[in-house]
Amino acid sequence: MEKHRFSLDNSRPNILFPCPSCKQRTFKRYWDNYKNEYFPDEDVGRCNSEINCGYHQSPKAFYQKHGIEYHKIERNYIYQPKPKPPTTYIDKSWVEKSMNRPIPNYFIDYLKRLFGEEQSNILVNQFRIGDSKHWKGATVFWQIDQELNVRTGKIMLYNSAIGKRVQNYDNWVHSVSEIKNFTIGQCFFGLHQIVEDSKKTIGIVESQKSAVILTAINPATLWLASGGIALPIERFEPLKGRKIILYPDAGIDKNEHGTPFQKWSKKASELNLTGYNVAVSTMVENAVTEEQRIRGYDLADYFTMIDQTGQSVLNTKAINK
Repeated sequence: MEKHRFSLDNSRPNILFPCPSCKQRTFKRYWDNYKNEYFPDEDVGRCNSEINCGYHQSPKAFYQKHGIEYHKIERNYIYQPKPKPPTTYIDKSWVEKSMNRPIPNYFIDYLKRLFGEEQSNILVNQFRIGDSKHWKGATVFWQIDQELNVRTGKIMLYNSAIGKRVQNYDNWVHSVSEIKNFTIGQCFFGLHQIVEDSKKTIGIVESQKSAVILTAINPATLWLASGGIALPIERFEPLKGRKIILYPDAGIDKNEHGTPFQKWSKKASELNLTGYNVAVSTMVENAVTEEQRIRGYDLADYFTMIDQTGQSVLNTKAINK
């Protein structure tokens, strides 16, 4: 097949690097399809966090910046895809150990304030939420697939009062554990729930926190999280035959690639053309103010609010609508 010389690395699973701008491990580099290697400059690529960061430097922009005629470098040729390495799995005992540590977990503290201890314990067990010693109070959101294999875990730190992520405090379990030759193959957070539930409508949100909160608020839907704005089609394969509703975050179009709603609507159309049953909710899109749109308001934000004491509480008016 014919293909441009340079393209964003399309390895499956995704290989991500620290972003030159926001420093998060959300950066996808450009691949030289002619030489079968990464573009030599490590800052040439795109950050997946398009709402909060939006960094993007293409090979064309790089060459123009350095006064090199791009059209002499770009050319079509026979594409040779990179071989796909097998996915690495984490020992299941790590999940159990993380759920039985006598250490603080600020996200679970937040859940207890919202829903009480009994409901919070149900949510923790349902999603297999763990504790991490990487930062005091940190949480591990394990990615467990439909065959109950542990793909990896995302470590994040939350503010227990308002339930917001602490910026620049997130990492992967396999990275901090320095597992050698680890090949990540991500799945939806919460995917393991489909093993015991084959009938509920699937609701997909971006953040792990939102999937957990919405499970307590609307248990009639089986909630999963993408962990980011990207929705690779192969992650939907275990959901074939299920009714799926996407709930994109609000957001603005920073790079002329579309808002989150527009991007997820496009993805839904692509999926439906290949036999899926996917709809896109307009609930958040129609409810947000301009300020909330800039902040990346999501569905969980719609059902929670900050009270006069500065604590996050359930928005009972929204829930009862």
